[in-house]
Amino acid sequence: MKIIRLQVPDSITRASGGGSFTRSREIEVDAETIIKALTTNDYHDSWYFPDPDSVKVLSVEDSPEGSPGTT
Repeated sequence: MKIIRLQVPDSITRASGGGSFTRSREIEVDAETIIKALTTNDYHDSWYFPDPDSVKVLSVEDSPEGSPGTT
């Protein structure tokens, strides 16, 4: 497991829909929206930061054994 510290913009884009229409809206960033951006791979629902250069990895470290979230 890794612990990663990110710097991200204040908002994220959610695009949803399909077929003949797509609705896009800006949503305030929180832990859930960041997880959606990292894990959602769905043709009808996309979460993304429009400017990839605005997302920065500040640090990556090994998670100590036995800390919350590890198995």
